[in-house]
Amino acid sequence: MNKGTLDALNASIAHYERLLTGEDTSIYDASCALCIRFGCGYCELTETGEKCPVGSCTAEDARWIELNRHIRLRHRETGRPNVANCKTCVDLLTKELEFLKSLRPPPDLSQGDTK
Repeated sequence: MNKGTLDALNASIAHYERLLTGEDTSIYDASCALCIRFGCGYCELTETGEKCPVGSCTAEDARWIELNRHIRLRHRETGRPNVANCKTCVDLLTKELEFLKSLRPPPDLSQGDTK
């Protein structure tokens, strides 16, 4: 994973952490650093062919699709819900956060990296 993609992944992880604490309420793809980097729905950089680490980001079983569906069905009247106050949202956000963290490359212990 190159540095630009790793930076976007880490920014996406930080975004989901802010959603869980209620510091941020913007749940839409325009707030996702990976979606911004790779073009939501395309999941690939046309100039390099590099793919989004989420992989099947357009697959029907993607966690964020389930979260988006839940928000549209249960929170549409509020526009921008504080997802930290909804148990279903918290459960789905937690699953997505765990998944995003699992995409990080293993630490390079030879360089003293312990993150």
